[in-house]
Amino acid sequence: QDMGEENRNLGTFLFAGDTGVGKTETAKTIASIFFEDEKALLHVDLAEYSQSGSINKLIGSPAGYIGSDKEGVLIRWFHSRNSGVLLFDEIEKAHMDVCMLLLGLLDNGRITSARGETIDTRQCVVILTTNSVTSKHIERGSVGFDRNNGPRVEDILGDHFPREFLGRFDETILFHSLGDSNMRDIIDLRWKEALKRLEKKKIFIHYEKQALTSFIMDELDMNKSGARGIVRILEQKILQPI
Repeated sequence: QDMGEENRNLGTFLFAGDTGVGKTETAKTIASIFFEDEKALLHVDLAEYSQSGSINKLIGSPAGYIGSDKEGVLIRWFHSRNSGVLLFDEIEKAHMDVCMLLLGLLDNGRITSARGETIDTRQCVVILTTNSVTSKHIERGSVGFDRNNGPRVEDILGDHFPREFLGRFDETILFHSLGDSNMRDIIDLRWKEALKRLEKKKIFIHYEKQALTSFIMDELDMNKSGARGIVRILEQKILQPI
């Protein structure tokens, strides 16, 4: 139930941490549980919005400009649904115009399309991510457990973003790097999902769990790809040959 301020989104969060530690996966889980549909997630990679004029890809182009007959990605998504999770990846790579749009969205729970249409985002959870601050900047355990030891996330983020920007979030969350036990749990989860898909095709596999896990862990160490690489390794090295 919405108990927040009238002109604010349901929740606004900044996720900080290395790539492949679960920031996007967390956003997907919020969409699945809170909105009961993983498709209630709009994922925007801000690395694709780093150039001047790229804001038009989000909210459309003004009348008279090339592409003015097309809706922006953000506007088109809202015309299909009015609630969900808005995930904006790698805010540090976005063009300043895009950053200003997001500041307004965080502040007012609204955005305006290039056609002048006001879009209400107050029934959305808004998540921005950054890779510019990771757990390597902060000793494990110094944040959220004992704030008297080591630097705080907010202090380090302040070296990368204006304080007024950071003040617009309900919560800033640091994702620590995944340890071997975390990776093994994720491998087990993804492998079980793959087995279910194979079983639907009447394919059944006999395997040694420890050997399979060790093989994938070795591949991950070689590629330095984090948890995101697990699915790719399963596909390329195991499922496709099968």
